[in-house]
Amino acid sequence: MGSNNNVEYTVAMCNLNNDDTLEESLRSVADQLDDRFEIIIVDDGSTDGSLETLNKLEAENSQLRVVDGSNNNLAEARNQSFREAEGDYILESMDLDDKYSEGILDFVEVFEQIDSQIDDQIYLKGKSINIASRDLLLRYPYRSLGYGEDRDLWRRLFANDNIIWLDHEPFYEVMREDYRLREHIRNVFNIIVVDFRSGISFWSFLSYSLRNIRREPRTNLFRLCASLFAFLIAISRGRYTGLSEEYRQMGALDQSISNQSVSLAELEEQRGITIDRSRLSNRGEDLFYDGNYLSE
Repeated sequence: MGSNNNVEYTVAMCNLNNDDTLEESLRSVADQLDDRFEIIIVDDGSTDGSLETLNKLEAENSQLRVVDGSNNNLAEARNQSFREAEGDYILESMDLDDKYSEGILDFVEVFEQIDSQIDDQIYLKGKSINIASRDLLLRYPYRSLGYGEDRDLWRRLFANDNIIWLDHEPFYEVMREDYRLREHIRNVFNIIVVDFRSGISFWSFLSYSLRNIRREPRTNLFRLCASLFAFLIAISRGRYTGLSEEYRQMGALDQSISNQSVSLAELEEQRGITIDRSRLSNRGEDLFYDGNYLSE
């Protein structure tokens, strides 16, 4: 696809061996978009025929741009998609094994209205969909941690008051359910390593796990047993510096998420902003105002 000077928004997605789900996922996104949007997909070395499928879809859709990546790393693939983006704003962390129902344009509309009434640049965190300016994402790139890059990014955004954690009804479904116990254990361990690499102190990690051992006894016992090995791995791979003292404490991120997760109505009250609901579709009002789980 050639350059489109009318692009305002880039949907940035990354692919690695999602051939069984990517076409359905991509069509569920593309069918919702108007001519303000482009879609960039960085294929990061797929070996399952994904690239052939993507090239076919690119030929069918002038809004789609497929980029070859050689990052072998989700964080760097995402950063590559941000650099390649032509839009001033980027929708990111949308997965190619998720299928999206109507709601993307309403999410963008909500962001536009919030952004126009708040001075600072914001990263609007939704459920399996996020949006921020390209400038902000280039200022806070994902860091190459191998796993759990999102938590590291959220810490840095919270520390600088650049994130709004929006509670709303999900409008996506996961198409691939192959999560097994062994994978869960591996992921828990990888997240521990990432937390240490992000700057979490060893003693705060131990203290947090001990305090919460009754809440999740199996998980926290595993975390305690694995902590020293995970910390040594983190040291060998390199630890990032510069994290604020508050967010070097284990549990600070989860506490911030809990404290600052808000419905749209709560956000309006807290920030003194007003969302023009008439600019939302009926579906959008249901997603962002009428969910039964939202705080009253």
